[in-house]
Amino acid sequence: MSKGRPPAQGMEEALPLARSRGLVMQIVRDGEPPAELVVIGDGAIIIARIRRAAPFRRTPEELEQDHYDQIHQLRRIPERVVVSREFWIYSKKNSWRYFRIGDSSLTEIGRDGSPLTGCQKETGSPPSPK
Repeated sequence: MSKGRPPAQGMEEALPLARSRGLVMQIVRDGEPPAELVVIGDGAIIIARIRRAAPFRRTPEELEQDHYDQIHQLRRIPERVVVSREFWIYSKKNSWRYFRIGDSSLTEIGRDGSPLTGCQKETGSPPSPK
């Protein structure tokens, strides 16, 4: 998957969602930043990557294959109790899905960051790129 342009439409739509979770800082795109947003709120620091996904309804394993480079960059950030690495995807019809990135798993979460029941998928070793 190519790095492509910054997700301008997605960022415009993601900002109100991010603000509902805390103080938002946009990352200036210079070089290869691992994320577009940092959100500080409720005792957590959320580092979020925003991407448009087509097709939108993919399993966590398929998303990990399709967006390997972006997810791998987020996995390089140390995961701690107060740091949440998240991957936010949106469709061209403005539907959103959110995932927390573990060292070997993707967990689908709600827009408030709470896990959706039964949505954690162990992916084992991070898959290699296509």
